[in-house]
Amino acid sequence: MRGRVRMKIRCAMIILFCMFQARCATYFHIFGAGRSTFYNDRELAILEKTVKAIDFGYGYDPDIDLNYVFSLYHGFSDFKPEDKELTQAIDGMGPETLITYSEKIYWLTRVAVFKLERYKELGDWKNYTFVKKYLLPPLNFYSDLLEKQALKKDKSYADQIDKRKREIDLKIQWEMRRREFERLWKYDYNS
Repeated sequence: MRGRVRMKIRCAMIILFCMFQARCATYFHIFGAGRSTFYNDRELAILEKTVKAIDFGYGYDPDIDLNYVFSLYHGFSDFKPEDKELTQAIDGMGPETLITYSEKIYWLTRVAVFKLERYKELGDWKNYTFVKKYLLPPLNFYSDLLEKQALKKDKSYADQIDKRKREIDLKIQWEMRRREFERLWKYDYNS
């Protein structure tokens, strides 16, 4: 009887050890680590609706702290134009909601570019290649589709888009510098 209990305890310990060491999906699912807080509930509903319409999926990589979208069927750089399906998916959405969401996705693409440049500076070629080859092309494609749809819904947005993009770029620079400072402060000065 004691042998069976010991064996069960050993098996449980080995499984837990593997989950913590490998940081597998089960670990993240069970313990809630690695969840993105980028989207609120409304934006998440829009994300699900729009990516489904263009045969895309979405995810979050906790190792590089980046949300992403990906093509389910078409590859990593060539995507099937899905304007009709996307138009139908956002049919009841107001122009301001679509513009705000489109700008949020633009923000995400700029964060990905910032991380790409940072990985290049650090010589982290694994993450650089991962972002450049697999995450950025579908994200740019998705962002461009949303921007086109926003411009269709609100013609006056064309006059403001460049100014708003510059504002987003400045905010991202500020935010990424702040994060870098906090990271340095945490590891260098709070040791």
